[in-house]
Amino acid sequence: VERNKIKRQVRTMVAEATDFRSGFDTVIIVRNRYNERSYQENKKELLKIYETVYNNDVDQPNEGV
Repeated sequence: VERNKIKRQVRTMVAEATDFRSGFDTVIIVRNRYNERSYQENKKELLKIYETVYNNDVDQPNEGV
């Protein structure tokens, strides 16, 4: 029951808060501390991570790697 609630919440957060680029696979791992935070706090954290990932040049290979 709890797992299904978390899955629904994460799906809703992703649909409301992000516009994942097509052509990329995205994996979201929910940690135990998810239950310690409110829905709004978790959504804010997801947005922060999304901005970090997609504001970098993910289309450009890293030089010197």
